Amino acid sequence: MTINRSTILFWLELFTAVVFIAISYFFYLKNWVKPETVLIIDVLVGLNAINAVMMKMFIDTRAEALAKRYRYIDGCASEMGDILSKAENADLRYARTAVDSMLRRLRRIQLGVHELNPTDYYRDVIATIDNAPSGSKVFAVHSLPIERLVDDPREVHYMKANFEAVERKVEVHRIFILDKPATPSEFPQAARDIIIQHRMKGVLDEVVWRNTIRDADLLDDFVIFEHDPMLFLDWHDPGDPLRISRGERIKNKDTFDDYLRRFDKLDKTLTVDRVSVDRALGITEAH
Repeated sequence: MTINRSTILFWLELFTAVVFIAISYFFYLKNWVKPETVLIIDVLVGLNAINAVMMKMFIDTRAEALAKRYRYIDGCASEMGDILSKAENADLRYARTAVDSMLRRLRRIQLGVHELNPTDYYRDVIATIDNAPSGSKVFAVHSLPIERLVDDPREVHYMKANFEAVERKVEVHRIFILDKPATPSEFPQAARDIIIQHRMKGVLDEVVWRNTIRDADLLDDFVIFEHDPMLFLDWHDPGDPLRISRGERIKNKDTFDDYLRRFDKLDKTLTVDRVSVDRALGITEAH
């Protein structure tokens, strides 16, 4: 059976406390001290023992965590060094490319930017909106094809999380960047249904016509969470516009504030009034 250091510390402090209490009781039996003095000594000794055990266990836990971290770091550095030292020709070139890519991502993590694959992106953005408290705000710009919201099962799950957040009194404000159709019949029914569903579920939706945007920075696809200042960015897959190829989770304040200004600019200067949107998209008053 293995006995860890924390257990040894606990029993050592307990033994010391018992010894001091026994000595004080011995003094009491000899009438060398008053009963209230013995009580005070016993209480102080007991409290001191508890405090010492808790402090030592905390320090021991922290030291163990730091030791594990440095062992991990040292192991990674050693393994990478070993791989690079043995690689030759093409293998070395690919290995160096992999290491350079990893270092670039690590440097960006220091800046509060976490690069995500599609699976991790949806996991994190859904978890974030699931944890959004009542009264908080979510701002989103959807610039990728709107059909993605029903074509990609992960987007369907994410939209469901949005609607559930609205039920918890989270304010979700989404701007759709759309190509204005020449006639309502040219606008896909599935896309029309998405906007109608947003309205029925209580999401504040607005539309900006893509051809009115002159600043390319306003075309990014992103989500902003105010309760725990967080920005999510995503990029579409060139081979499949209805899927994303990668994403980023950003905790950098400057970048967060920049995208908040972008949303505000779209919202206040380029959004189209609802009557014009409904007329262009063929949405009837019944909805």
